[in-house]
Amino acid sequence: MLLIENPGGWRLSTNGLPESSIDASWERPGRYLVARWLSLLALAGRPETRSLLVVGLGAGVTVEDVPPSVEEIHVIELEPEVVRANRSLAERRRKDPLADPRLHLYLADARGALRLAERTFDAIVSQPSHPWTSGASHLYTREFFTQVREHLTPGGVFVQWMGLPFVDDALFRSFVATVVEVFPRVEVYQPLSGGILVLASEQEFDLADTAAEAIVLDPLEWRRIGVRHPEDLLAARVLDAQGARRLAQTAVRGSSTDSRNLFRMFSPRVLSNPLGAAGADAILAPYEWISDDLSARETLGYVRRIVRQGNPRRARRIAESHQDMVVRQTALAWVEISA
Repeated sequence: MLLIENPGGWRLSTNGLPESSIDASWERPGRYLVARWLSLLALAGRPETRSLLVVGLGAGVTVEDVPPSVEEIHVIELEPEVVRANRSLAERRRKDPLADPRLHLYLADARGALRLAERTFDAIVSQPSHPWTSGASHLYTREFFTQVREHLTPGGVFVQWMGLPFVDDALFRSFVATVVEVFPRVEVYQPLSGGILVLASEQEFDLADTAAEAIVLDPLEWRRIGVRHPEDLLAARVLDAQGARRLAQTAVRGSSTDSRNLFRMFSPRVLSNPLGAAGADAILAPYEWISDDLSARETLGYVRRIVRQGNPRRARRIAESHQDMVVRQTALAWVEISA
């Protein structure tokens, strides 16, 4: 484990592989927004969450500012040196997540810990990195997602992160297909250009109904990730449940399993030519969520929000989908100005 200081904080690296970053106390919170989105997206799907399980401590950013409505935060971390690195910076970072009295830390492999766990959780977030490594590849399989489903309370939600540098076209489709195979309801979010978040549950959910309730619980923390209104959150939704199912059907390699672990086999081979934001956009575009009944005001609002999230291609498609020529040209002009 290496802890490398840089102007804005510290970078964690394990076995030569970058893991995550820790903000220094003088930095404004929110530089590493994807990590903050993980726990908040879970709460958006289920605002009444009282127990949260996080797989992977990383830099602790995901659990750094969990809203006070959550009563228990459980974290499973495989590598003791990751915990030691976090503790060594407790006095120098903006906030020490390990000092949160709600937090319960377990040094264990997530699969083994869940196998022994006799309880369920309202929300589970999984953020393992480098999916070809032995400590993480088995956390992207159908068997692991099944374990997660079995440890969710009725109506519980699951959020899974996927880094675009780790997948190509085929692996990305298999990733979505693996989650869809286990969970009846799956949606795909892209709050920033560099990562994908999957929100899944056994039961129906609708962020259009629950987002406002979640934001009210801790509006300051939501503002830190650029979300002030439910529309800011919904703008990051790329695939609804129908779109996710349709995309899953295109996975030519099928799903990833323990006995046929696609990430362990293929992820190392794509590092020199990863999918990236443009590649992900090309895959998602044919199945993406675009409402058919957006008003002129809503269309312009979504276009502005999606441009801010770093996805001008999708913003352009939404602009071009509007039937009114004036609205369409105004929205396209906003994309051009903001590019």
